[in-house]
Amino acid sequence: MSSVTLLERAFAIAESGKVESVAALREALYREGYTYNYMRQQLGARALVRQLSAKINAAAKRES
Repeated sequence: MSSVTLLERAFAIAESGKVESVAALREALYREGYTYNYMRQQLGARALVRQLSAKINAAAKRES
């Protein structure tokens, strides 16, 4: 893994338009080497999940 934090990477993926849901975002992060336990600790807050979801939705609208 690089020196990019999990949160930075999560937002970058969410804004990229490459995922369609928070679940898909978690799968993408897992494939990059982040563990589910670590993601649960870092991405567990509802407000954060809502922000990521909003970024994913906004990226989807830009793509269409």
